[in-house]
Amino acid sequence: MTDMSIYHVENGNCYIFVGNVAANREVQSLKLAIALGREKIEHIKQAMNSLADDTAEYDDLQDKLNDYEMMISDFEDRSNDLLNRPSK
Repeated sequence: MTDMSIYHVENGNCYIFVGNVAANREVQSLKLAIALGREKIEHIKQAMNSLADDTAEYDDLQDKLNDYEMMISDFEDRSNDLLNRPSK
């Protein structure tokens, strides 16, 4: 009997096996998170427009905006990885 782990370690790297159902579900979740993140970015931009750009509140919102943009970029990359994974 073999141990069917989802983890595979090779040359110091750890790979996680992902099945088709799990990959498709994750892609759909990522699409939703990206859409919600873009919505949040629009709200942040609207709030920033009402502030002077030399205030602490503006800087805090800019940091949040940057965080959301980075999150979306990471989620898009992960989604593309899942969509372009090789088949058997």
